[in-house]
Amino acid sequence: TSDTAVGCAPFTVNFTHNSITSCNAVKEYLWNFNDPSSGVNNTSTNANPSHVFNTPGTYSVTLVVINCMGIKDSTANIITVNSASALNTSSPTVVCAGTQVTLTASGATTYVWSPATGLSATTGGSVNAVPSVTTSYTVTGTSLCGTLSSVVTVSVNPFPVITASSPGVVRPGETVTLTSAGTVSYTCLP
Repeated sequence: TSDTAVGCAPFTVNFTHNSITSCNAVKEYLWNFNDPSSGVNNTSTNANPSHVFNTPGTYSVTLVVINCMGIKDSTANIITVNSASALNTSSPTVVCAGTQVTLTASGATTYVWSPATGLSATTGGSVNAVPSVTTSYTVTGTSLCGTLSSVVTVSVNPFPVITASSPGVVRPGETVTLTSAGTVSYTCLP
């Protein structure tokens, strides 16, 4: 048996044999952790060994015992090792005022976003944001391997303030000059 079957890398597991033999003695123990990356530590002849799993994956740990009459028996135990949490978020975004943008996070099991201002929801791996000003949103992701936070900033470009001037009243056929300011390009409509 193992003291636990699921954990996060690096994951230390303590194993215990529960062997009962007809001659009341176990002559040999051979544990195989099926963890080739552990090198010489991939096996043990101890009755109750510990093993550190450094690589995420699923391992079928086997124990072969030989009793005092030379009879072999074996058993297996499944160990699941998860990777340490890594929270991935969408890239910082630049939008025009009033534009909706989708913010995403992955790598955890649950997600909480803050502040709530301009968000369609405060939980979930994907939320919509329509901030009125540049806002930094913090997402906190929680999984079996812990809690991590990340910040995504949505930069908001405000609407331009356009000013225009005219000479006032003009007579038909008279040429006038119109001036404007506050934006990069202009279109004059009749």
